[in-house]
Amino acid sequence: MKKTKFITLFFLIFLQFNVFGKVKNAVTFGNHAERIPTIENNIYRIFMDMNGHFYPENIISDQELKTGGQSQLSLWAKNYPRKFELIAQSYKLNNTTYTERNYDILQDSIRSSITNRINQFEFQNQTWLIHGFRKKITKDETDGLKVESPSSDFGNLECRNRISTYTSNNDIENLFIEVYWDGKYMTRGGLIRMIKIGFLFKNHAIPNALNCGYALRKIFKETECQKVKIITHSTGTYVVSNLLFNIEPTSNNLQTPKQSDIRIAYTASASPGIKHFKNYYNRSTDIDYQKKDNYSILNFINKSDFVLLKKKGFIKLPKLLGNTTLGCDFKGESKKLKEYFTKNYPNSKYTEAYNKYNADHWFKSYIKSKGFDYVLNFLYN
Repeated sequence: MKKTKFITLFFLIFLQFNVFGKVKNAVTFGNHAERIPTIENNIYRIFMDMNGHFYPENIISDQELKTGGQSQLSLWAKNYPRKFELIAQSYKLNNTTYTERNYDILQDSIRSSITNRINQFEFQNQTWLIHGFRKKITKDETDGLKVESPSSDFGNLECRNRISTYTSNNDIENLFIEVYWDGKYMTRGGLIRMIKIGFLFKNHAIPNALNCGYALRKIFKETECQKVKIITHSTGTYVVSNLLFNIEPTSNNLQTPKQSDIRIAYTASASPGIKHFKNYYNRSTDIDYQKKDNYSILNFINKSDFVLLKKKGFIKLPKLLGNTTLGCDFKGESKKLKEYFTKNYPNSKYTEAYNKYNADHWFKSYIKSKGFDYVLNFLYN
């Protein structure tokens, strides 16, 4: 009887969360222009919704996005046609009345504006920073709870500072491009809330990340800089991976990045190893990457990361509710992947570095660790 009640309760939690979690726990960026500048010195920021659609420079009500748009820019535009028209006018479209076709045209205009702005920065290097799961844009949006993970802008600030100190000593010019995507958000709590966070990660955050990574290909296709560095944290792994290759085979293949030197640092990767990279050579490009790969990968590991281990006391369940074994090298997952690369992708680079003596999953903890020196050396030397 008790077992039946537990199963019923678990099912109700699962059902409730999968119905409402997509909207209720979304992170929207409608008012990003009021909170954080798009352009700041050598920094450019990109904002994306759950479908990988790009936010305009215009201010949109986050409340309207959630209630009238189910946290999707396309539904918001449909339900607020007059406000869509004003944005379309600001982007100087010929036809500003809302239709699905005109919405797509506006998205094309926003992407063109983004790539044009990026290409105006004449830097030798681009460093892309892509945050992970449960990240709101600024500190005041995290409900003031000190136990919550720091905001995405704070993590990016810490990372930029560490990189700038390193690169200034090596006379390296660098443009930072920060990608803010809907990685979902939920505060911590008891067992039930932790289960719901697990479902949020697996069923919503990962699909969002895949959408955003795929959409970023359109930006990379038009950007001119050839020396690209990408640092991602946690679930941001899925954003970057689906930018670089087709994690799942698709018939509608957008071009994968063609820049000649792309170096990727997966930090605290919330993904499996071999399974995640099974389709690493499934790309849409005319580059002969199997002979000479334009991608190089570093996996920055923390074997004690309690979030990736999903650790409670002596219990470790890193394969439960989304496999997160790669970033914590659970049972030698990273070593197995390295051997897999040697056998299947012999002309592609995969290497490792370690963040030791710290169980934190926070991005700032990885950045401040001594092991991050290996990341910097990998990216900029």
